[in-house]
Amino acid sequence: MPKVNLADPGFDTLDIRVRDAVLLDVLRQQLAFLHDEVPFWSARLDKAGVDVRRIESPRGPRSHPDFHESRTPQCSPA
Repeated sequence: MPKVNLADPGFDTLDIRVRDAVLLDVLRQQLAFLHDEVPFWSARLDKAGVDVRRIESPRGPRSHPDFHESRTPQCSPA
């Protein structure tokens, strides 16, 4: 996967397939880190049945009620 700066304004001009592939890779890395390093999120991901390897879209977790943006601001990260 090419190294991409997500804050770079040019990122939004990438082909949507390339952009989604990069976002999916970043999302999987972040969720794997949370699962492996933060007990709160490890328990939450396990309870929700989230398998990082099976996420097929960068929009995947948002469709699960426990990870909807309306709930996550209430959650302490650790």
